[in-house]
Amino acid sequence: MTDGIRVEQVTKRYGQQVLFADIDLHVQDGEFLVIVGPSGCGKSTLMRIVAGIEPVSSGRVTVGGRDVTHAHPGDRGIGMVFQDYALYPHLSVEGNLAFGLRAHRVPKDVIRQRIADTGEALGLTDQLKKRPGQLSGGQRQRVALGRAMIREPAAYLMDEPLSNLDAALRVQMRAELIEFHRRTRGTVLYVTHDQVEAMTMGDRVAVLNEGEFAQIGTPSEIYERPATVFVATFLGSPRMNLLDATAHPYEDEVELTSGELKWRLPRKGLPADLPESVRIGFRPESVHARVDDGTPACPLAATVSYRENLGNESILHLRDSTGRPIVARLPPRTGPRDGEHATFQVPLTDLHLFGPDGRACWHGIELAADGQPLPWSA
Repeated sequence: MTDGIRVEQVTKRYGQQVLFADIDLHVQDGEFLVIVGPSGCGKSTLMRIVAGIEPVSSGRVTVGGRDVTHAHPGDRGIGMVFQDYALYPHLSVEGNLAFGLRAHRVPKDVIRQRIADTGEALGLTDQLKKRPGQLSGGQRQRVALGRAMIREPAAYLMDEPLSNLDAALRVQMRAELIEFHRRTRGTVLYVTHDQVEAMTMGDRVAVLNEGEFAQIGTPSEIYERPATVFVATFLGSPRMNLLDATAHPYEDEVELTSGELKWRLPRKGLPADLPESVRIGFRPESVHARVDDGTPACPLAATVSYRENLGNESILHLRDSTGRPIVARLPPRTGPRDGEHATFQVPLTDLHLFGPDGRACWHGIELAADGQPLPWSA
């Protein structure tokens, strides 16, 4: 067992500008961890620091338990897969795969065997004599992955490797990368701005924003229990609905008022220091035409502005009585028509409350954590 990848108290400065300060991250041995965040948040810079392409201002980086903070990129035991493939166009697939091994003076018979094994593992056996220009985008990406894989590195770094592929090929390559990780159980640090890649591929997801990790957890943890408003709205498409509200505590319940909405929550389970000013969050798929399973729900009166029919689902764009936009995701061919007024239902277990500082203070899913029927109803 190795120790995976550790970033410890790393700071990166450009002159007087601090991109991130004292940042920590641990990619566990054999884990596929995805860093996701908006453009300019520092995710690719952090990747380059781990790779040794970018120096740290302070802090420490270890790979497989070995301090590589000041080691040359080629001496870190890391395999890199880049966004632009970075293949040598004048070399064959075989030559690209062998290049790094030859540079490290690996014996020829070992190189031949590793090329054969890598080509078979990635479905490239019939392409070994071709040059990159003769390959499809997906095949070139496999060669880039094979070049990293053939050196048997301690860890893999992948910097938005699918961003140059079309939509259909991205789906295919996501599946291939997932299968690659399941087969090799390698340690993978993967950077992307695509939340679908993050949610479908990562064992854990690290959400980076303005040089800080807003939350690190499994995809389900981050989606169901977002730590901040930023995480809640960054992950999920369409984004989470947010309504400014005032909390009025009573003996057994708390009433949330927002415009003409008056929603009542059981006092039990809510934090004792619940702030007066809160933001109510609920995802589009939590807005139902009706709730038939007995789950307590809050009524939401709104008018349909327009709908997007996507075949497998309908996205309804609503306006409440104050004109605030709300988005609902419903099964296809269901719900009211454009211009119609209706009352929707939002289950209490699907609500989230955020304080004035943007941090989560309650998630409704906790109401049903024990799987028992809820005794309280709206």
